Amino acid sequence: MQIIRDCPACGWDNWILAEHCAQCGRNLDLIEQIARRWQKTTQQRLEERRTGMAAIKDREERASQQRLAEFLELERQRQEALAQARQIQRQHEQQIYKWLAVAVAAVVFVMIVVLLISVGGS
Repeated sequence: MQIIRDCPACGWDNWILAEHCAQCGRNLDLIEQIARRWQKTTQQRLEERRTGMAAIKDREERASQQRLAEFLELERQRQEALAQARQIQRQHEQQIYKWLAVAVAAVVFVMIVVLLISVGGS
């Protein structure tokens, strides 16, 4: 069963129940479509259907490839954002380690000074 029919004026693929062509606006008369169908042989109709299916398959394959390309681009952007976030996290951790080292050095220095004062004062 067909779900699309072509416009006799412009050839645009329209939904089978459409009353007017989505491209050119022509009235899509069902009786005219039936009359055109009976003017063709079964072999011609089968060949048209085979060609139409191939066109639909090609169009869907291109659309699928486009969607895949879009998803791959989104994934690439996501991976870049994650890498940037990891880099920022590493920088923050390095700053924390530096401040921690300075704090430890300061505490050790103060302890040495206190120890020297207590040893020197006794």
